[in-house]
Amino acid sequence: MDKIKNQQKEKIFKDSFNHFSIYDKNTHSFLIKIKKMLKDACANHEINYDRTFYFISSYHQKNVSTEHWYDTGGIRIPCFSGIAFLDETDPLEVTIGDKRMSLSSGDVILFESGHKIIYEKSDVNMLSFNIAPLDMLKGQYPQKWIPML
Repeated sequence: MDKIKNQQKEKIFKDSFNHFSIYDKNTHSFLIKIKKMLKDACANHEINYDRTFYFISSYHQKNVSTEHWYDTGGIRIPCFSGIAFLDETDPLEVTIGDKRMSLSSGDVILFESGHKIIYEKSDVNMLSFNIAPLDMLKGQYPQKWIPML
């Protein structure tokens, strides 16, 4: 888990097609943090990060259903997903796979795609993101994915 500074949240999480396309120092800093988390996950799963050519997409969410569970797509490894919780009020209780956790404002987590995700409250303010290798992106919308350089 890592934290995002308040100034970063204001710039990064405006409604845009891909929130990581905002070109400023805060977005760059945030992507560097995600890249470090991704490289650590690749090392843990024995994936060659430099030869996988990862790309990232993002979605700003303000409401989720608590009546069913989500998955993030992808087919597990080598795909990853993440959540950046932005709410300034109550923590978000979330279960990913069989791991329950509490996210506070600014928390960022990265996990293997395809896990069941259950949210404990529906009124949220978060950025969810997906990370996938280039060879798995055929047929995706243009400008939805940017490279993790």
